[in-house]
Amino acid sequence: MKVRYLFLFPLLMCVVLSAIKISDIINHGSLATDVIQCNVNSGRLYSMDLQPEVLSAHTKRVSAIAFSPDGQTLATGAQEATALLWDISTRRVRATLPGHDRIVSRLGFSPNGRNLETGSFERFIRLWDVRSGELRATFEHKEFISAVAFAPDSHLVATASLQDLTVKLWNVDTAGLEGNLLHEIECRTCGKSIGSVAFSSDGKTLASSGFRRVYLWDISTRQLRATLVDDALQGSLSHGSTIYAIAFSPSDRVLATASRDGSAKLWDVASGRLRTVLLGHKGRVHRIVFSPDGRTIATGSDDRTAKLWDVATGQLKATLKHRGTVWSIGFSPDSKVVGTGADNDHSVKLWDATSGDLLATFNQARYPLAFSPDRRTLATAGEKGVVLLWEYRQVLSQY
Repeated sequence: MKVRYLFLFPLLMCVVLSAIKISDIINHGSLATDVIQCNVNSGRLYSMDLQPEVLSAHTKRVSAIAFSPDGQTLATGAQEATALLWDISTRRVRATLPGHDRIVSRLGFSPNGRNLETGSFERFIRLWDVRSGELRATFEHKEFISAVAFAPDSHLVATASLQDLTVKLWNVDTAGLEGNLLHEIECRTCGKSIGSVAFSSDGKTLASSGFRRVYLWDISTRQLRATLVDDALQGSLSHGSTIYAIAFSPSDRVLATASRDGSAKLWDVASGRLRTVLLGHKGRVHRIVFSPDGRTIATGSDDRTAKLWDVATGQLKATLKHRGTVWSIGFSPDSKVVGTGADNDHSVKLWDATSGDLLATFNQARYPLAFSPDRRTLATAGEKGVVLLWEYRQVLSQY
């Protein structure tokens, strides 16, 4: 790995590089590299010859990426309607998961790593055995399934439909090919749709979002526990428009919500009361993610920014500028780094999660992205169906 000191005025250049597209310099100048790193603290701008490992098996663009909890398996889904399981130690495909009708837009491992759910823009999801790669079950709704969440104990999975206004709880352990439906929650007050579901880390509460309301359900009784209401809005609403994403904090004390109305909100889970409104985005807020230590929350918007917020105070920590809608956000396991991917950026960026400083730009990378549990590898999509594995700690060692 070569490191070159390019400029004597890095502070100025860091400002310039944050405002222009890195690939424009690469395409029109003499700089030929894969990673650009701007270090304000040390007063240097770096160009680094860091080459990713390339995993090639998909025929079309990769649309979903996830590491297993133990980091030994990587799951990828792509636009050719196929999902793959990769053995991380050998970098080879271990299983092909076929049968999807459309782009595999979502996939997720159960917390115990034994099962993988995959979904497309369809009325059902598929549950796969990770070890064998065999199909275990198919969970079906009457209409398009918009969200899936595993319970922390991996025994239950919740599915929500965008249009049939139901949340279904399925037994994973006894699932046959047609699934084992334990309970169906019909939400008549959810409005036009149910967009998201999330389990608390203790498994006692399930949160679901309707059109403009968020509901907390007691898992043991299957009963509604609370509807989250912002008293500043008329009609007992949680948000003023469609709710795109919800997430529990690692401590379960806070529920975060993101909405088309341009705001994100933090709610007290115990009381159901609104804690903080996070204002600052000038467009719809599509993504909301807690750091693993629960101290920071990241939001992504179509205003071409991601923002970092202090969970305790609700204060804005940093604004991370992009060239398009931020669709992918992820924190490193140690909560020190946040990765982002946006359309029109043609790259994936790494940022300091405390200061918001840009640490590196991976010019070959495309969203989505995922950090490995061992804090060594960043997996991203690339062009023409490839998956790229970046040893991102090498970049951070120069910061």
